[in-house]
Amino acid sequence: MLPQFTAGDLLYIGIRAIYWKRRNILNDFGLSIIKGQVMELILKPVPPEDYEAYRVMIDNPNIARMTGSIPHPVDLAFVVERLETRAKEEAELGNRAERGIYVGGTLVGGALYFPSEQNECEIGYFIGESHWGKGYATKAAEALVRLAREHGFTGKLVAQHAKDNPASGRVLEKIGFEVVGESVS
Repeated sequence: MLPQFTAGDLLYIGIRAIYWKRRNILNDFGLSIIKGQVMELILKPVPPEDYEAYRVMIDNPNIARMTGSIPHPVDLAFVVERLETRAKEEAELGNRAERGIYVGGTLVGGALYFPSEQNECEIGYFIGESHWGKGYATKAAEALVRLAREHGFTGKLVAQHAKDNPASGRVLEKIGFEVVGESVS
């Protein structure tokens, strides 16, 4: 069960957010209903056997331009360094995590949370282009908020999206984020 939060707990930038709706994110089994079907969406560390699939997904200019941390083109060395460094930082610092987004055992995207410069917790996510429009981003963002809370983060959560990516803004609004302004990056 999630702790109860009050208005002002969630933020998103870039367009930037603030409030937490009191509701369950996923049921106890990580299952969600989408279009009348049960969908199992799980956030879990990306194992080495999925590094190449992860690389193929992020080696896409349509994904790279929407993030602040993924270059284009991407090689396997970048993926290994990113995922292994983030796993080490999670173990040592405990204030960040990076996960693969899996649906039915298939890697469909990535999600992470990390401390921001303002002592907030920033979340980020991407869905592989071949999986867009299936509701995965919303469920993954909900699960990511839950993960950050379960890992003990109780402060404000923030997120950003590119102005030319309004779909990501709608995802954030659906899960309780509210626009509080714009930033320039």
